[in-house]
Amino acid sequence: MAIYTVTLDGVAYEADTIDTLEQWTAEGRLTADTVITDTGTGIKFTVAEHPQLRTRLPQRVAPTVPLPPNLGGGYGQAQQQRPQAYTPPSQSYNAGTLTAANKLPAGICGIILNCLGVHKFILGYTTEGLIMLFGSLLTCGAALPIFAIIGFIEGIIYLTKSDEEFIETYVKRKKGWF
Repeated sequence: MAIYTVTLDGVAYEADTIDTLEQWTAEGRLTADTVITDTGTGIKFTVAEHPQLRTRLPQRVAPTVPLPPNLGGGYGQAQQQRPQAYTPPSQSYNAGTLTAANKLPAGICGIILNCLGVHKFILGYTTEGLIMLFGSLLTCGAALPIFAIIGFIEGIIYLTKSDEEFIETYVKRKKGWF
């Protein structure tokens, strides 16, 4: 008797028959790309690769979009609808152009051009950059020492963080100050 192992969310589940796997697939617990291991042979396969399980995958129905009204017809005619291709939602994180590669230029600009807020613009924090720039210029230099200290400290913080910490703090959580 074959025993199949499925790992979902870090937990391994065992099924003793294909029928159990079919039921799990029909219930939506397994997706097309779920990897299943036959513990007897060590063979790994996905739900989509197995002929019995593939038939149990939920069928996706394409959404429909109404066509523009028929200009030659009269009032009250039923509108036709055409099927639209299904596009699955993206599950990956898109950080855009801001990566750990921005850490070095932002850190150096924070140390050297501290009161101008250039390091904020490099990280995509336009509002914070404008606050530092105009705060330094419009106060006739009165706030310049404060923004210089802030920029210097932030430059050092950027350079001392690991790439993972930098991405977590300034890319994902979008922390604007310090």
